[in-house]
Amino acid sequence: MDGLLPRRTTNMFHADCYDCFDESAYFLFVVRNPLERIKSAFLYERPYGVNWLKDNYPQYYEKRKAFYMDCPFRFLEDWVQIGLLGKGGSRGSKYRVSDTCEEVARHAVWGTRRYQEHLYFNYQFHLEGLPDNANVLTIRNEHLVDDWNLVEKYIGGEKDVITPENAQTAFPVINKKNMTNDPSVKIDPYSSP
Repeated sequence: MDGLLPRRTTNMFHADCYDCFDESAYFLFVVRNPLERIKSAFLYERPYGVNWLKDNYPQYYEKRKAFYMDCPFRFLEDWVQIGLLGKGGSRGSKYRVSDTCEEVARHAVWGTRRYQEHLYFNYQFHLEGLPDNANVLTIRNEHLVDDWNLVEKYIGGEKDVITPENAQTAFPVINKKNMTNDPSVKIDPYSSP
């Protein structure tokens, strides 16, 4: 990829990875719409089943089990309706959650307990780890091309290094859960919370 930004981006922080130097010239955040981020995290971390979770992610087993299996949050709507709003679940379910599951739902969405990695290691978590004098730059996913070009120009690069025409090649979007023939992978039928 052309431009200064790819050459100057040397380290990263993502989830529990933080290998940035405090004396870095800039700290770049790539952010997205908070509701889309929550939906994406929910679907990305949702396990296929108890045994699959235990076999593939033993280090996350207890925390993800507490959210997805011990509480009735198999679908995003159930997390919101039952866990956060205290209403009935999806498809006419009259199920009510325990106080414990309501607490799990709230802590997960706020990232105050580690039930889901992508929600626990949120923007606030990473901002608190930055030095006081950090120069923070931000690229919004929903404005990726424009913001990328603004950051590129800001750090001394060319004005329009990414064009809408080459953006698809430069930033391929891959959703691995949608690219599977595994029938146990169910995409949440609800488009928004």
